[in-house]
Amino acid sequence: MITFRLMNKKVIEVNYTSEEMEFLIKGIPRPGAENTLDWLPDLSWNMVQALAQLEEFKTFAQNMEKDAPTRFKDWYNELTP
Repeated sequence: MITFRLMNKKVIEVNYTSEEMEFLIKGIPRPGAENTLDWLPDLSWNMVQALAQLEEFKTFAQNMEKDAPTRFKDWYNELTP
């Protein structure tokens, strides 16, 4: 919280949008899209859907699902992903 406060006061220069900060602080899942990844819990999938609402992550769910599912599964199963 101290870091976020310093960022907000521009003591620490980090470019972010209010939507990005809201996602980091609140972390509200976005249910609705069917989870087609059998290895990823539904709650995690719903968080991926929420993250995909941010401009920089808009294709993240698609990447996990279609473009590189094995890579994400391998990363997810690491001891320290």
